[in-house]
Amino acid sequence: MSRQSVQFCIENSEGPVYFRIGESSEGNNESDRNESENLLRICEKPQAYLSSFKQNFCFAKNIDRHFKLKNEIRSHLAETQSITSIIAYGSDGGDGNDHFEYGYLLSIPSDASLQSLLEILKKTDLIGESPRFTTTIINDNVFAKFSETGPQELVPIHLVPSPEVHPAYVSVDTNSVYHTPEKVYEVLSHFVYLKEVQELLTICEKYIKNEQKWRETLPLQASDTVIVVEGLDATGKSSLTTDLARELDGTVLRSPPNDISHLRAKFDSHPELLRRAYYALGNYAFAVKIVDLSKKGVVICDRFWNSTAAYAIATDVSVGGIYCLPPHGHNVFKWPGDLLKPDVVLLLTVGDEERKRRLVGRGSVKTKEEIRIEVSSDFRNRLNESYLRMQGPTMLKIDVNGTKEEVLEKTISTLRSHNII
Repeated sequence: MSRQSVQFCIENSEGPVYFRIGESSEGNNESDRNESENLLRICEKPQAYLSSFKQNFCFAKNIDRHFKLKNEIRSHLAETQSITSIIAYGSDGGDGNDHFEYGYLLSIPSDASLQSLLEILKKTDLIGESPRFTTTIINDNVFAKFSETGPQELVPIHLVPSPEVHPAYVSVDTNSVYHTPEKVYEVLSHFVYLKEVQELLTICEKYIKNEQKWRETLPLQASDTVIVVEGLDATGKSSLTTDLARELDGTVLRSPPNDISHLRAKFDSHPELLRRAYYALGNYAFAVKIVDLSKKGVVICDRFWNSTAAYAIATDVSVGGIYCLPPHGHNVFKWPGDLLKPDVVLLLTVGDEERKRRLVGRGSVKTKEEIRIEVSSDFRNRLNESYLRMQGPTMLKIDVNGTKEEVLEKTISTLRSHNII
């Protein structure tokens, strides 16, 4: 990893901080004061950069190592020490952005404590190949300190503007959005040591064939109208899908499919890349179920690909507001070409206060994502905006303020006005 070509993104809770290590170069204008203050605050205590990534390993294997490293570090950190996610990205001398790795910034009380931690981590084989450095502040300027080989070297750290596209979305290989079953199977193949992955693959075999001949039949086609209902938790998806099915004499399907829903909690505890592979494979199995049920009439789906992608994007872009998302028209928002395409996606919207009131009314235990949606306006905004930027099937927004009867009447009217039913 060349210091001159690689830049960094600290995933700070107050927003991303982008910087490079080395002499300031023309064209790299300093960012605003807020980012400067964030960088100084982050580095107020010396920080050490560590990564588990190795160049000859695929992204899935590196992600597996990345989260194992985090667990190992946490088991040895004192309560007063912090750990912050960071991305290193850029060009290694080629024509494009061919370097990408996740890492961590660890607050360190002393060089001796860092060396002690490194000695422990070396035994795990979870330390990657990138040069390690620590930060220090001199006269309100932040420096990177390198001392692994030879005498200690201090190199200035300079803020740089945020890139046009979030580093995780420059390449299709460095994020958690799936557009082909090939990518899903490739990622899952690196986690087959997990029993839940083995079970998922076994169950899905009866729906999805890992064969070229079968894949040439994609995308599958439904025999009747397919309506997908999407939206944040507590926007009334379950109620509306049930009411629509009754009104249209259709059938309700909920995602993920019942066959694999018992595995959901296990996959929700895994890294986002593996977690979304579960939902993505579930989408292809879901499509087979849609085809079968559509032979009997209209199919109403409670979630489908939009949810899988929107949550992946809002999580991969882990900090900041909607300005951090991939831009409008980016390929990540496009419906997969080999996945059954519904006739319409209904995106349910409701005010935050009303949605919170409904969550309380449920009386059920909140999931981690529900809690995050509630406490983080940035995450909630990224998620909402990701839904809105989706391209593919016709998307219609439905304001679900009002009674169930009013919402159903409004939805039926909207579907008829767009010739869906």
